[in-house]
Parts: sequence; structure tokens; C-alpha cells
Amino acid sequence: MTTDFGGKSQNSNISMKTPPVFYSHFIILFQIFCHGVLLVSFVSLPFRYWIPALAMYCFINGLGIVCGYHRLISHKSYKTKWKNVLSVIGCMAVQGSPLVWAGLHRAHHAYSDTDKDPHTPSKHWWKALMSPVNKIELKFVKDLARDKFQQILHRYYMWGFVGYYLALFWFLSIEMFIAVGLIPVSLTWIAVHSVNLFCHFKSLQNISIISWLSFGEGYHSNHHANPGRHRFGDIDLGATVIEKYLT
Repeated sequence: MTTDFGGKSQNSNISMKTPPVFYSHFIILFQIFCHGVLLVSFVSLPFRYWIPALAMYCFINGLGIVCGYHRLISHKSYKTKWKNVLSVIGCMAVQGSPLVWAGLHRAHHAYSDTDKDPHTPSKHWWKALMSPVNKIELKFVKDLARDKFQQILHRYYMWGFVGYYLALFWFLSIEMFIAVGLIPVSLTWIAVHSVNLFCHFKSLQNISIISWLSFGEGYHSNHHANPGRHRFGDIDLGATVIEKYLT
């Protein structure tokens, strides 16, 4: 059974109202916009703003996506009392709700490098960069669809996005808005795309330099061999954060 962003699940045991179809298109367009801002910022944004930009990247990617969306919510590779907090931080990366992200990622593991893989580069390299977020298979997210907090994040994701960015724009200078609101989103997408594209190029690979820049995600062959393990490799900053601060 699949559900797209225009209907409701027909499973009466699961309450999951899905966002409208523009959700997927909007995320892709916002991603492109953030990449453009990043390129312009390299030559126009003063150096002092890059420190909060990189700190925010570590916050939303390291905690939100790597420790939260990926290793906790998608794979349940560890237990923590901070699940809801990590879910909210992950929303700040503008990669969809935790339910959507986990649904696509679980499908990626189930159908890895086949035609049904939502972001394999095996036939079309661009698929690793523009994977759709407008359709998920309900069988992959039944646990999250029964979670009341995850339902709320999923149902009101776009409203949360609007509120978050209005608050940033209202309270921050334009330079700081770019530094903490746009650049980290671009960097996080680059990290995710690097894993999807290069670590799956021709065959599954472990790429150390990507791991260093993405909190251990580049040990991707190791991860696919044992997706339920929270540590992917020896130099795995995401796993270190989990072990020292989250469990």
C-alpha cells in the first residue's frame, strides 16, 4: 500500500493525513535556492558569519539527520529519551518530515540500487540528487504513523517550516539569516547527496573523506551490511555523539 501527498491511508488503524503534492516540489526548489545562496555567500558573506553557519550545519545535520532521522528513526539502532527533540531538529534541515524521510530511506534499503530505489544513481545519476518525497509505501512507516508526535510533525510540517523561517527572518539580520537558515540546509543536502551519489556509484563503497564531512555517513557499505548498528566505522562522529551524549 502506498500513500501520496494528496490522500489518506485506507488502513483504519493508522491515522495519517498527508500534505499536498506541492510539498515535494517545494523542497526541491528550496534546496536549489539554498545551493545558489551558498555559492553567492562564498564571495559575499563576511567570514565571521561562517562560524555560526558551520555550527548550525553540525547541529541540524549531525544531530537532526545523522543521529535523529537516520540512525534513530529510520533504523532504531539505539534508544534515547531525546527522540522527539532530534525529530524536531531534523525538520530544520528541510528534507521532509521524519515519517517521510524514514519511509524513503527504508525503501532505499529494501530496494537498494534497483528501479524501485528512490534515490539510486545506478541508472540515472540525477536520481540521487532529486529523489521525490511525494510518495511512500505505508508498510515502511506503520510504526511512525502510529506515533502521535510523528503524526503531528508530518501533518503540520509545512506550517512549521513557514513559522520557523518567518521567525528567523524577523529576529535576525539578513546576514545571520543566511548563515543559520540557508547555508546549513545547503550543506546538509550536499552531505546527503554525496553519500547517495558517490557511495552508490557503480557499487556500494566506503569513502573516508565523505565520512569525515558527514558525521560517519560515508562508511556506507558498512552501513548497508549491518543497518541496525549505530556505528558505521572507526572514525564515526555521529556514533561518538550517540555513545557519549544520547544514550
